[in-house]
Amino acid sequence: MSERYVDPSASVASDVELGWNVYIERNVVIGEGTRIGNNVIVHAGTRIGKNCVISDGAILGKSPLKAVLSTMTEIKEFSPLVVGNGVTIGANAIIYVGTILEDQVFVGDLASIREEVTVGKKTVIGRTVVVENKVKIGSFVKIEAGVFVPQLTTIEDHCFIAPYVV
Repeated sequence: MSERYVDPSASVASDVELGWNVYIERNVVIGEGTRIGNNVIVHAGTRIGKNCVISDGAILGKSPLKAVLSTMTEIKEFSPLVVGNGVTIGANAIIYVGTILEDQVFVGDLASIREEVTVGKKTVIGRTVVVENKVKIGSFVKIEAGVFVPQLTTIEDHCFIAPYVV
């Protein structure tokens, strides 16, 4: 068994560093200078910019699950996850399909960012933060550890949210 898998349709810049047990699905694009840690999954269609750091155990471009009793009534087709240039994604973070992380965003360890979220440039999403779907977060925002951001929330530019706010 191979310690890495890169689908033949993926476009990975020649200087990208891949850790052990990395799995890159079809039609993924990864820009130059990016470093990907161990045990990372990059789902189909994900676009990762230049000079990014993806830490161990991250899952990028994950599709949402539909529970038997879910209020979600249809299975929807989402646009791919887009990760801008100079983005850092912490260990075991999960970022869903249809999300956009603009340039120089920082996502802390164990954070979860659901589908159809936009995060503006130079924003910090702290450790263990949960951002539900269809949220818009502006630029230069700092969301401290343990915050829960509910569905359909808009956070304007230059905001600070203290730790463990719900």
